[in-house]
Amino acid sequence: MKSNIKPDYYKSPEFANSEKAYNNALQNLENMLGGKTKLSIKDALFEVENAFGDTYLSKKEYDNEIKKSKDFMEIYAKQNGYDLTKNEDKHKVIQKFMREKLTIIIPGPDGKSPPKKRTHGPFTYDFEDYKGEFDHRNFFLTKALATGAGQCNSLTDIYLVLAEALDAEVYLSFADRKSVV
Repeated sequence: MKSNIKPDYYKSPEFANSEKAYNNALQNLENMLGGKTKLSIKDALFEVENAFGDTYLSKKEYDNEIKKSKDFMEIYAKQNGYDLTKNEDKHKVIQKFMREKLTIIIPGPDGKSPPKKRTHGPFTYDFEDYKGEFDHRNFFLTKALATGAGQCNSLTDIYLVLAEALDAEVYLSFADRKSVV
């Protein structure tokens, strides 16, 4: 198949502008891997999604959602007897956060106001376009954080990001379906 794009296009400002997000992501990832900036799975995953464009959340919203999740898990852990100095307890809290409806009590800011309850619902599996064939964003971590529903890729990413937020030791592994009996 012959392309209608002329070779000069790849040297044009229009092409350079269309590649800006990819080049920024590449540079930011190289900076992380080269030790110029802090290595962060949270930031790396956002960089990759942002390079594709049209994320469900802005960087500010994304960071805020992860902070809110971390804060919720820390309060939940304290109110339910989990010790977040223990790696096992960190993972128990993350697993509960991802799969169960949880409620925490937030004391009134002045000590006189009645406490407020805050609830977090579990993440669910999104069977609609789970491969991202019709909308590539359905594969995104930002989509799963924004909607509470994701698939194998995005839910795993959420777990990794939450583990990083709680400073839990965690390892990502991959098993090809063909190798699983």
